[in-house]
Amino acid sequence: MLRQLVGTQILTLGLRPQLIQQNVKLASRSAAFWRIGTNLQVFKRMLKESGDSEWKYRLLLFLGLFIVLNFLFNIMMAVLTNIYLQRLQPSTVRFGLLVNSEYKQGIVEEMIKMNDMKANEKYLNCLRMLARDNGMDNEDVNVKPDDGESNNSGLHDICNIIMGEEQLDKWYYEKRDPNYISKYCDLILRYAMTLSDDKSQVAYESIDKCFQIVNRYEKLSHKSMGSYSLKNKALRTKADIMKSRGENFKVVESCMLDSIRLVEENEFKNDYPPDRDVGIVPEGEISSNNLANSLLDLCSLYTDTREPKYMSKALSILISELRSLEEEYHALDKRYDSGALYRKKKVIRSGDEKRLMELGFEKIPLIQMEISEILWYSKHYEKAIEMAKNSAQKSSMYSHGNYNSAKIAKIGFNNLSKMYHRMGDEEVAELCQLQSEAIEVPLNAFITPSSTVRNAVLEYWFGSWGNFLFPG
Repeated sequence: MLRQLVGTQILTLGLRPQLIQQNVKLASRSAAFWRIGTNLQVFKRMLKESGDSEWKYRLLLFLGLFIVLNFLFNIMMAVLTNIYLQRLQPSTVRFGLLVNSEYKQGIVEEMIKMNDMKANEKYLNCLRMLARDNGMDNEDVNVKPDDGESNNSGLHDICNIIMGEEQLDKWYYEKRDPNYISKYCDLILRYAMTLSDDKSQVAYESIDKCFQIVNRYEKLSHKSMGSYSLKNKALRTKADIMKSRGENFKVVESCMLDSIRLVEENEFKNDYPPDRDVGIVPEGEISSNNLANSLLDLCSLYTDTREPKYMSKALSILISELRSLEEEYHALDKRYDSGALYRKKKVIRSGDEKRLMELGFEKIPLIQMEISEILWYSKHYEKAIEMAKNSAQKSSMYSHGNYNSAKIAKIGFNNLSKMYHRMGDEEVAELCQLQSEAIEVPLNAFITPSSTVRNAVLEYWFGSWGNFLFPG
C-alpha cells in the first residue's frame, strides 16, 4: 500500500501546485469550521459579561442550532452530490481517488456546466493517469496538465494514451475485474464525444479503438461492456464523420443500424425476432430520445439518396415513431392536464410533465414535419399539407419560449408557404410566409444552459421544490 501511495505521489508531480492550492483552501476552511466549540465559548462569555438577560441565551441557542443545521446540510449535500454524479456516470473505486475526482469534475463540466472543452481536458487527464498507473510510459502519457495541449491534436497521440490488450488483459485475467474495463470504455467515449469539431479524426480513431476493446471483452465475458447510451451516441458520431467524408453508403447505414439495435435491445420491453426491420418501432413500445434521434439520423441518410426504396423505408420508420410518441403522449395526458400546463395554470414540476410538453410541442411536430416532406416528395400533396399544418400549428403554440418549438414552427410554416405556392394558392402561401417570419427564435436559446452543481443536485432530488426548500 505504501509503495502504491509513493508511486501516486511521484506520478502526480504535475498536479501538485493545483493540489496544494486546493488543500490550502480546504485547510483554511476546516480550521475556521472546526473551531465551533471555541467560538461558542467565547461568545457565551461575552454574553455573560454584557449583563443578565434570557434572550442572550436564546440567541446563543439559535446560533448553535443554525451551525448544527448548516453542518448537517453540508453533509447531506456531499452525500447527495456524490450519489448524483455516480448515477450520471458510474465509475469504479479501482480507478483510484485522484482519477475519480478528476473524472467527476469532467462530468460536472460536461453535463451540468455544459463546457465540453474543459470536460475533455479532464477526461484526457484521466486517460493519462490510468495509462501511467498501468505501466505505460511514453511522451504522450507523461505530458503534464500545465504543459499545454499542443501535442494532443494528432491521431498518433491518443493511440499512445489509450490502453491496449497488454494492460487490460491483466484486469480481465489476473484481477478478474471486467467492470474496470467497462468503465474505462465509458471514459474513452466521453473523451471522444467532447472533442471539438476540428478534431473529428481523433474522435473517429478513439471511438474505433474503444469498440475494439468492447468487442474483445464482450466475447470473452459474454457481458455488455460500457454504457449502451454512450455507445449509441458514439456510433452516431462515427456515422456522421463517415457520412461527411463521403464513405460507402452501406458502411454508414450499418453503423447507424448498430446504434439503433443497441437502444432497442436495452429499452424495448419485449423480445423480437432478429430478422425484424430495425428501426420500425413495434406497437406498445416507448421511443426514448436516444432512439428518436438515432431514427432521425437514419431517415436523413435515406432521404438524402432520393431513391424511392429508401424514401419508403424512411416513411415507414417515421410513421412507426410517430405512433409510438402519440401513444406515450396520450398515456401521459390522461394523468396530467396538458392544456392546463400549456396555459400555465399548473406549474411543471415532474419529469413526466416535462416529457408531456416535450412530446406535444417538440417531438411529435418534428416527426410530423419530416413525414410531410417525404409525402410531398412522393406526390401525396394533400396528406403532406395536412401533416405540415398539424406540425406548424402545434409547435407554434409553444414557440414563444422554446427554441425547438420555434425552430420547428418557423420551418413548418415556410414549408407550407412553398407547398401552397406550388398548389397555386398564393394568398394562403403569403399568409404562411408571414407567419413564419413573425415567429422569433428565443434569444436565450443561444445562451449556454449551464447550471451549478448545487442547483442540479437539489433539482434532481427535490424537483422544483429544491431551491424553495434550500434557498441560497
